[in-house]
Amino acid sequence: MEQAQTYEEYIGGLAYEALAGIISPEDKLILEKEIRTNKRALAVWEERINFFESPAMQQFWENRQDHMVLPAEIAAEIAPRHTSPIRKIIRYAIAAAASVIVVMGGMWFLQQRNAGADKPRVITGSKGITLQVAGGKEIALSNTASTVKAGDVILNNSGKDLKYETTGNTAAVYNTLSVPAGMNYQLNLADGSKIWLNSATTLQFPFKFAGNNREITITGEAYLDIAADPAHPFLVHLPGGNTVQVLGTTFNVNTYDSNRTQVALVTGAVKVQSAEGGSVQLKPGLLATESGNTFETGTFDADNLLAWREGKYYFNAASIQEVADVIGRWYGVKVIIDSPGLSHRKFSGSLYRNAPLEKFLNRATQMLDASYYYEDGVLHIK
Repeated sequence: MEQAQTYEEYIGGLAYEALAGIISPEDKLILEKEIRTNKRALAVWEERINFFESPAMQQFWENRQDHMVLPAEIAAEIAPRHTSPIRKIIRYAIAAAASVIVVMGGMWFLQQRNAGADKPRVITGSKGITLQVAGGKEIALSNTASTVKAGDVILNNSGKDLKYETTGNTAAVYNTLSVPAGMNYQLNLADGSKIWLNSATTLQFPFKFAGNNREITITGEAYLDIAADPAHPFLVHLPGGNTVQVLGTTFNVNTYDSNRTQVALVTGAVKVQSAEGGSVQLKPGLLATESGNTFETGTFDADNLLAWREGKYYFNAASIQEVADVIGRWYGVKVIIDSPGLSHRKFSGSLYRNAPLEKFLNRATQMLDASYYYEDGVLHIK
């Protein structure tokens, strides 16, 4: 009697065919839908991608002149994990094994096509991460750990985060912390609050808060862990006149699209107020999204939405323009979509900040039936 095929085995077979470039249009639609709507399918897809990028496959690529014999690790991975005869799995296994050459050949042509192209390095801004001290100098904060004295303030920069201490009656004037594309940074405020800044983000803050409120301004994306102080509410000013009022909580703000500000509450409570005076009170697990003069609320997946703090970005049925925007912010490269026909396509997958961009582009364009090239330092997708 034939053993029933598991869901993971079925998706795994489709994934191998997709990576080999031999999947049928009907099966490709099924795979794309499952990856978009089912986390189990997305996990299988990522596992198969990681396998194809494994050391065993890399070694096979380097010794491709002997490609007719598969390495034992690859043969074992492609073959069924049990001895029961499952016709459909065997079909997938044979197709995947036979198509390893197709995958390797495709990778070779992609590499050859892009080898002589004008590939830009990851641009992190000409100045890197900088702190513009109010009424004073601009201080570079990227990479090298340092201790700098700026007036009555001692800045302790680790290269990844900034802590400071005031030594006198520091005035409540605002400084500007700028994080360019391709980088991120953490700031520890004087009241004990912590702010993680994503790429292409600016923060205006004082070294010492004064008055009844603690106020900062953010443009871009940031995750905030605000120290509780009921007597001094924390106000986060956002583009378009929007404001988030906080007592003590953790939340994420995203203003990359100035007409679609998003505030996601992880713990505590916040009130989001629009420039027109409308407001919404959030409870943990709720996301407020700007819609015209008001905010719409809904739930969010914290693991996905906050993954950027760990250098990951998860796309879920994202438009190609959204993918291009994230690439631009994370890698500091201008992206142009050449083919209008791509605008209706949706993409689900993950991007890792510390991995080569080409790895992501190869797998993404394969899923989208697209291609990419560089011209004059600009990334084109068609």
